[in-house]
Amino acid sequence: TELDFMQDRLGVTLLDANVYEDWRFIQGLGVAGNVMDLFSIDGSSLLAVVETSSYDTIWRSGDVGSNWTCVHTASGSGDNIFAIGRADTAYVAGAAWGWHRSTDAGSSWARIGSGESYGFRSFGQAGTSVVAGADTLGRIYRSSDGGSSWTLITSYGWSKISSGATNRIVHQAAVWSDKMFVFGGATENNSYLNDLWRYNISSNQWTEVQCGATIRDDHAMVAWDNELFIFGGYNGVGSY
Repeated sequence: TELDFMQDRLGVTLLDANVYEDWRFIQGLGVAGNVMDLFSIDGSSLLAVVETSSYDTIWRSGDVGSNWTCVHTASGSGDNIFAIGRADTAYVAGAAWGWHRSTDAGSSWARIGSGESYGFRSFGQAGTSVVAGADTLGRIYRSSDGGSSWTLITSYGWSKISSGATNRIVHQAAVWSDKMFVFGGATENNSYLNDLWRYNISSNQWTEVQCGATIRDDHAMVAWDNELFIFGGYNGVGSY
């Protein structure tokens, strides 16, 4: 599924397997701003992180986007906001946020640790308590206490996995079951991409998957309920 946020309008396109259907408007959030990230926690709730000119907010929907409620407001506004969730636990980090955590499927939020976001560009979750993130210098940190403290990982048996995909930056990846999906981004020469790749973790194989989405980078993507949600981004001319 592909999502697009323009002012306070949230649209959805179904993208199931190789089927690409038309857009339909589902619901406005009632606030003008940019959706910086969209993710699911418990398989039934969606959370949207929205950036406005003066502050950032988190919105929650329990009916697949038909209705939204603002559940948290940050003290300021900033770029590079990232979020992730699994089971009932979710994390949001960003320039205006530091680290925030929810342990009740996004209904309430609390700041954790010293508030330093380490300049993370992305982060992942293994279980409900171990979180790893990569900063803008390519370093990876690990937390074993739910984000309260962080340790720089220098070597834990990392190895490079080759794929047939074009080298890219500002793309997105999402994991569902034993598959990882990589979509979009741009080359170092600013050639924008719209190819979708699937990595089978069990067999260590990459496969290109047909996708009807348009070219973009700097977007967001999440796997939820056997579907992929993609929204926003930039295509070299304007934002979605």
